[in-house]
Amino acid sequence: MARDANRLADPGAQLERTSLAWTRTAVSIAACGALLVRTGFVDHFVPALAGGAVVLLAAGAVFLLASLRYHATKGRPGLHLLVGHPYAVRGLTVLVTLASGLAAAVCLATALA
Repeated sequence: MARDANRLADPGAQLERTSLAWTRTAVSIAACGALLVRTGFVDHFVPALAGGAVVLLAAGAVFLLASLRYHATKGRPGLHLLVGHPYAVRGLTVLVTLASGLAAAVCLATALA
């Protein structure tokens, strides 16, 4: 039984899964930014437009970082996306929290207007 479990494990798949997870994170950040930009255009709400542009730039940066790191570590197991970047997770968490707060504020402002 243990022999079959070892055969099913794919030792190189961690890097692929991590890269895909970061790509999904970038796409979700970009979707939030796109909604903010759309709200800014439709409702002529400049803070939403500016915030959406910043969030879209941040999504591009996350995607670029993930892509570059994936290609730099491909074939070298044990290296992960954030090795050597101790504050990157905190920074990304703060960015996503601020983007979500901005999106909630825009939704409230447009609903009350």
